[in-house]
Amino acid sequence: MDEFDFLNGFMSDRQIKKLNKQSKKEKSIIQSKSLRGSQQIAQDNVATFNIKELNAKTPNQQLLIDSLPHFNQIICFGPAGTGKTYVQTAFAARQFLQKKIDKIVITRPNVATGKTLGLFPGDVTEKMMVWCQPVVQVLKEYLGESLFEYALKKGQIELQPLETIRGRSFKNAIVIIDEAENLEIEEVKALVTRIGENSKIIFNGDIAQKDIKTVSGLEFLLDAIYKSQELQNYSAIVEFTVDDIVRSDLCKAWIKYFYSNGKNAA
Repeated sequence: MDEFDFLNGFMSDRQIKKLNKQSKKEKSIIQSKSLRGSQQIAQDNVATFNIKELNAKTPNQQLLIDSLPHFNQIICFGPAGTGKTYVQTAFAARQFLQKKIDKIVITRPNVATGKTLGLFPGDVTEKMMVWCQPVVQVLKEYLGESLFEYALKKGQIELQPLETIRGRSFKNAIVIIDEAENLEIEEVKALVTRIGENSKIIFNGDIAQKDIKTVSGLEFLLDAIYKSQELQNYSAIVEFTVDDIVRSDLCKAWIKYFYSNGKNAA
């Protein structure tokens, strides 16, 4: 039955056929435009991927790059400014563009460094966007602004609050946990049991910067891996040092000062 057959008795067969033909033509044009739009997104993705290579600036960055493809669980820790967040997020973006994963999940403990400004406005994603900016900025650099927003809307990039992570299961995904030094032990337990098939979980942090008064979940995680041969089979641990700092010479000088005086780096 054609779309305008209900008009029988009101219009001639010829007029109805003309309407059906015109409607099908318009739908075909809409579908064609939609297809071209999808193809353009794909072309933009490839162009972005070809332009943005991931090159190490230090030996430990190279160690992290080499480790990421081969382990399901990666822990990288060390001073600020060493490129930990950049390298792991760029790797995740490349895996996404190559269709090796379906989703990138970003989370972190919402622990403020200093005095809080209060609650952030917006929905859950908008609130998490503020906390996850270091990771988001790298994703936008590699994917482009439009693809990032598209993937976020489609749920292919997910900003996941820790408080609602229980019960989740992540398959064909890379889960990035930034500022892991501020994780509670119970939060670590919840995170490591979310990982499904063909997925990786990446912890990134600096124990010297922790803002919580209890034992850092990152310390607990490292201790558990050091004690378990089975966990070691799935895990890579990359420790960065002040010699890996690439943010700026001034940043490096300050962190050296903080470390030499037994104070936390900023």
